[in-house]
Amino acid sequence: LDRKTGRVEWQREVPRQHRGRIENVNDPASPSPVTDGSNVYAFFQEFGLIAYSVDGREKWRLPLGPFNVFYGFGASPIVVDGVMYVTTSFSHVYALNAKTGEMYWHYKHKMGPVTTYCCGPNNRGVAIYKDKVYMGTLDSKLVALDAKTGSLVWQTDIAEPELGYSETMAPPAVNGKILIGTNGGEYGIRGFVRAYDAETGKLVWNFDTIPENSVGVWATHD
Repeated sequence: LDRKTGRVEWQREVPRQHRGRIENVNDPASPSPVTDGSNVYAFFQEFGLIAYSVDGREKWRLPLGPFNVFYGFGASPIVVDGVMYVTTSFSHVYALNAKTGEMYWHYKHKMGPVTTYCCGPNNRGVAIYKDKVYMGTLDSKLVALDAKTGSLVWQTDIAEPELGYSETMAPPAVNGKILIGTNGGEYGIRGFVRAYDAETGKLVWNFDTIPENSVGVWATHD
């Protein structure tokens, strides 16, 4: 779109198998496209990644799907120093050459025996800080990967998935700390925001977002 007028400059479509609506008003979630000023990158859950020039010419495509995720995807790619990082369901991370689409590495998280989630095994993205890539996992862990190789540097348990905790959010990195909240409100967990040391993975601080005893009349009859 033209930023000043909203006029459509160009439009592209990727052939896909039509999926039925989940609800009357919503289609499955789709990640927002991103740009590094030279290219525009779009991630389609039923195909994978496609790069376009800013005037709409296709530059490259990388099939990664289709992914059998009922509620769609929510992870937009991010590009740092010419390298694109994108996550997919079940806590996978891919690193690519943003110019050519060449894959550098693929990290597949070794999932624990228990995962608890309400709305699909999604992941909403990574944080990049110095020489590491950070991701929250579906079995409620925080992992740090070597940005060049994708190898695991450290892994920290955040909470117990047996109690309803999981992680799908993209954890922001701020001043040497990795911040992360939690999923699981549907299962009566205690919400929190935590900060972990970016180098070691050790917990720096924890802020609980609800009281320790939050059980009320509504909960007993839920």
